[in-house]
Amino acid sequence: MQEKPDCGNNTPEQETGAPEQMTRLLEALEKVKTLEEEIEKLKSSLSAQLMDNARIIQIANREKENMAQKTRKEVGNLLIPVADDLERAMSMLGETGQDASCRAPVEFILKSLSNALSQMGLKAIDPIGEKFDPHKFELGGQEEGKGEENTVCRVLRKGYSIGEEIIRPALVVCTTKSNHQKEENQ
Repeated sequence: MQEKPDCGNNTPEQETGAPEQMTRLLEALEKVKTLEEEIEKLKSSLSAQLMDNARIIQIANREKENMAQKTRKEVGNLLIPVADDLERAMSMLGETGQDASCRAPVEFILKSLSNALSQMGLKAIDPIGEKFDPHKFELGGQEEGKGEENTVCRVLRKGYSIGEEIIRPALVVCTTKSNHQKEENQ
């Protein structure tokens, strides 16, 4: 004999329990869905903030490098004339035949200054033998010479650069063809 399910013996609390649980379950599912949407919005917002922060860091690093480059240029522009003066002093000491005791301190100071300029990224421009470039050099004169015309043959004042940027162009003398060479070419 099979037992029949008891359909009519449910109490009123049991009959209303199932729809109430279903309502609570649907409300909980709706709340989960709302929270998941909020989580996605927060993830998206966090991702955007992280990208903004990365851009800000890039800009700050670029600005920092620009300021460092500007400072190196300013300090270089202050120290380059000192190097020029020390080089002139060295050449004058050599010309007058002064003994080594006078030259040694000046050589030491010039070498220390040259090392400091080099550590800052400044390089002396040595254009001897290069074709004259008005963007890199200042023309200090021309003299007749052998070889190709408009080639740098002497440096009157050193030029300096930081990387590819010229901070002081070299003052140079370039070759020019003599009148005799010009006539031969014609």
